[in-house]
Amino acid sequence: MDESISAPGGDFNLVPYESVPYEVSQPPRLAALAAMFGLSAPDVTRCRVLELGCAAGGNIIPLAMRFPHSQFVGIDLTDRHVRDGRARAKALRLKNIRIDQGDIAAVNPGRELYDYILCHGVYSWVPEPVREAILRLSAEHLSANGVAYVSYNVYPGWHMSSVTRDLILHHAGTGGEPERRIAKARWILGNIAKSLPGGTPYNDCLRLKAKELAARPDWYILSDYLGTENAPCYFRDFAAKARAHGLIYLCESELNECFPENLSAHVAATVRLISRDNLISLEQNMDFFKGRTFRQTLLVKAARETKIRRKLVPDKVRGLYVSGRLTSTHEADGSFKFTNAAGLNLTTRNPEVRDALRHLSDAFPSTRSVGELVAEAGASTRKAILKLEPPLLDAVCKLILAGAVNVSAVPLPPSQTISDKPKAWPPSRLDGLERRNWTTSRAHSYIALDDITVALLPFLDGSHDRRALQARLLQEVREGRVRLTDDASRRHLVGKELEAAAIEHVNLALNKLAAAGVLE
Repeated sequence: MDESISAPGGDFNLVPYESVPYEVSQPPRLAALAAMFGLSAPDVTRCRVLELGCAAGGNIIPLAMRFPHSQFVGIDLTDRHVRDGRARAKALRLKNIRIDQGDIAAVNPGRELYDYILCHGVYSWVPEPVREAILRLSAEHLSANGVAYVSYNVYPGWHMSSVTRDLILHHAGTGGEPERRIAKARWILGNIAKSLPGGTPYNDCLRLKAKELAARPDWYILSDYLGTENAPCYFRDFAAKARAHGLIYLCESELNECFPENLSAHVAATVRLISRDNLISLEQNMDFFKGRTFRQTLLVKAARETKIRRKLVPDKVRGLYVSGRLTSTHEADGSFKFTNAAGLNLTTRNPEVRDALRHLSDAFPSTRSVGELVAEAGASTRKAILKLEPPLLDAVCKLILAGAVNVSAVPLPPSQTISDKPKAWPPSRLDGLERRNWTTSRAHSYIALDDITVALLPFLDGSHDRRALQARLLQEVREGRVRLTDDASRRHLVGKELEAAAIEHVNLALNKLAAAGVLE
């Protein structure tokens, strides 16, 4: 065990960082956001991608599967992460990805240039020389039209988290087996959550933070609260360091975070007044008003600064693709409100826009361009396309700026109807085989899985019909890996009841996977 701790990556060889997809870091999104600011970006279907701190490749391996003509390179310090990532890429027979073991501060890519450079969950958690190396590599090895993505912890929001981290480190220490330190951290968090009295802002904040962390997985507590390094910064300082390396701030990957109007009209007026038309000041002031703890920032080469068009007008979304699941309500004033799962919404009085947004929601998780939405709405209303396009461009632009839909530079293939012999895409079948409780969709989103879906995924290879899948599920029940019970009494089902429940659960699982964009 000591040997594992002393190997490159230390504690994470014993408690590996969970390597998942980060939807907001994917190149199709980065290219679309660049386009909205008037910048051209490399073709994501034929590009070069570098991820610094890739863990086991959970972010770039699905991208390598989705874009077989692009090339992907991941670098990570931890031996176990690299071994696991290489094994997964090999199992998927991917030839367009390489995962290397190494220290970011010592990496030498030679003269290689990358169109998209990604660095998620690393910058704030490494020593200062490595932070400098991240920005240096991003500047020196980003292609002329490339986009870099870096996430990091920020003040002022992380001040309270820093107090919690200091308390945990004081109790759990920094040496010894990670499992023991995690157990100590959980003990102190549990006692804070249940015993600290309320009544003061400090106590309330500490208690709420303890409750939040107690529900987090071990790897997260180890990374953010027990690691030797955690260096939040103010956004203004990060932007200044990036500029010193020849990189400039473009926007946040969650674009809605860039506009104070999404806080409130009054706050927006105040923020804009005190920022005096200075972009960095405006972003920093928003962090103060929001108490932001985390940023996911896009950077481009400083030479492109004069080409950036920061006035985001509806015409900027022409040629881009959006996706979103929206629910619509007919309001008392005659308008139509469309709302996503996060409560972000758009209101319109235009019936053609209403129909188009319903088409968009029905198509989810597949994408639609504004042109496709116009054609679909026009077919049902027989209105001239020229009359439909302007209000729909405006509506889609507002949805993007509000964060109510996802935006992409390339379309996502349409979801197929569930075939007689359904087929999940290869990464998800492998996740089922490895008994993971989550998978990655074709749209690069994280999808939680239940036991039944996990059991079925390996057999969704296009050769099993529903009856065969039912038989597979019943086999899982007999072998004790899955339980099918009566909803009311919780008793185990047997005989005909069990067979009926099995086929019902097969149908439910297939519908869930289709809706999540996992089926091909």
